[in-house]
Amino acid sequence: MRHVQDMPPSIVVAIAKIQKAMEAVEHDGTNTHGNYKFASTDAVYAALSAKMGEVGLTIITLEDPPEFKQIDGPKGPQRWCQFTFRFVLATEDGTWTDERCCRTLHMQILGPQSYMAAQSYCEKAFLRSLFKIPTGDLDLDQLPSDGATEGEKKSSAAAKREGLWDQFNAELDMALEIEDGHQAMSAIVAVEQRYNSKMPKKWKEPMWDALERARQTAGQRQLL
Repeated sequence: MRHVQDMPPSIVVAIAKIQKAMEAVEHDGTNTHGNYKFASTDAVYAALSAKMGEVGLTIITLEDPPEFKQIDGPKGPQRWCQFTFRFVLATEDGTWTDERCCRTLHMQILGPQSYMAAQSYCEKAFLRSLFKIPTGDLDLDQLPSDGATEGEKKSSAAAKREGLWDQFNAELDMALEIEDGHQAMSAIVAVEQRYNSKMPKKWKEPMWDALERARQTAGQRQLL
């Protein structure tokens, strides 16, 4: 394993103080496409900014040059990009980073907002991990909770009996077995189209998470 440079004690102390003071960040946004609620990047910023100022910790985001690829989608050519953002931690006593202190995201470019969305997503993921921020977002293997409506419980139970989730994962695995990144991406899109209307509401968020991870894997192959 590669050596990690020692972190200045003042940065370690600052992180620990923020972790001790952190409370859960409530869901303030709704994904209309996947029909689920989430904690936005702004909510994470609001919960953290004052605490970071109090302990004198600054985190600077650096962006690697974006890597663009054009692929043939079901509705014509699509422009995709791999974004990599690296993070530098600093106090008045020291600075720390590591080449692996980063987040990478592969996403389709739909307009100027895509660039800001990529940075916001990667920053939120990094901050949530660094400070161990509870947001209540669903884990991939989380099944419908007791708070679900009766209809939601029934639809999820029916889907489980039918093996819908297992079928979805099996088809996604088959798509990822395709070595050609462009063909794998097209297969993932096909899986998404087949299961989008079938999946129960409570399973939509883990489905989108699984699809995003699959797209990132296929995207890495396209860039090779």
